[in-house]
Amino acid sequence: MKHPVARISILGLALLVLGAAAGNARVWTDNLGRKFEAELLEVNTTSAVFVVNGSRRPVPLKNLSKADLLYLEKIKLPAPPGGISSRRPGTESSKVSLKGTFMNRAPEMTANLQLPVRLVENDPMLRRWVYQTPHFEFVSDSYLKESLVRDFSWAFEVTYDYVTSLPIQLPRIHDASQKIRTYIFENRTAYLRAGGLPRSSGVYLPARDAIMVPLSSLSSRTVTGGSVIKNRMSSRVLQHEITHYLMRGRTQQAAWFIEGSAEFVASVPFHQNRLLLSHHPRAVVECITAFGWESLGGYRLGRAIELAPLDSFMAADALGFKQFRNAYPYSLMVFYFFARLDDGKAGSHLKRYAEMLLEGRPEPEARAVLRSGRTDAQLQADFARAWNLQGIKLSFTK
Repeated sequence: MKHPVARISILGLALLVLGAAAGNARVWTDNLGRKFEAELLEVNTTSAVFVVNGSRRPVPLKNLSKADLLYLEKIKLPAPPGGISSRRPGTESSKVSLKGTFMNRAPEMTANLQLPVRLVENDPMLRRWVYQTPHFEFVSDSYLKESLVRDFSWAFEVTYDYVTSLPIQLPRIHDASQKIRTYIFENRTAYLRAGGLPRSSGVYLPARDAIMVPLSSLSSRTVTGGSVIKNRMSSRVLQHEITHYLMRGRTQQAAWFIEGSAEFVASVPFHQNRLLLSHHPRAVVECITAFGWESLGGYRLGRAIELAPLDSFMAADALGFKQFRNAYPYSLMVFYFFARLDDGKAGSHLKRYAEMLLEGRPEPEARAVLRSGRTDAQLQADFARAWNLQGIKLSFTK
């Protein structure tokens, strides 16, 4: 990766897209009105069996909405004895309405200072220690003090809260016992051997559906052998990769949206146990133009930036993404434009774009909502004008 802050590689991005596209997922609704996305494998007399993150997950029929029960009756998907049905239902789904907003409702979002941390597995022989917080499970190859786990888990938990407050994806299925798995490695050699990327300080691997982080990204050894939090720079990478985990699903098609959403979240300043939401607009500009918020990492592109044409960048898939110069800050600028600067309606067009993808609509059709009746040239002009008001002058290659 050739940018100042380590990010998921283009290979990882391609895997993310391929992993999200596998199977014929559908949006389902439970009897409490909560929606989730999963692939249906089979139906028996008591349950519907779904594929969630590569695993079979039965859901009692009584817990599904009436509309979904009628849908199951309509498709009549059988449960073959001793095996899994090879048939797949269609991908049609009802209209999706996402909750949340891109506009900040409070100046900051705070993680619980007394965040509960449980050591649930302690096996020195296997060098395996497992810690759990409300939404995460940390699997470490070295013993960690619970106070240290609590300190670095603030960034994980508050990022989870923030991403799930944005109208960009349906929640991934999980119950109280299911956690977001994060592997922590005592040294970089073990991290790289497990699939971590060189020069990265953390990565989300879709194939394992897990986040991996070397301990050096979270702490440093003191002369007394204890562990203390090292710095705040790594929190940006963590925020980026946690977003990738939570965003996995049908919305992950266009590369600008995949990486732009992660960059949007990663650019929110984090301090101690807080996301400083009120500082986000300034932090975005500093991330693009200079060294980032309080010099914690930025792209240093200056105030005059030349970019590829907006329409070609937005049409790029994961493989085409790497061909664009400054692709990561460009994706941040595009996502932030639609979320905060474009329509004056708290990102309503971007929200509808995500909803259409979740409904199974083709990405080019969903992208037309973002254009909102404008030609490509008019949209690009509005994009440049909006960023000019933020103090960044844009030009575009022919």
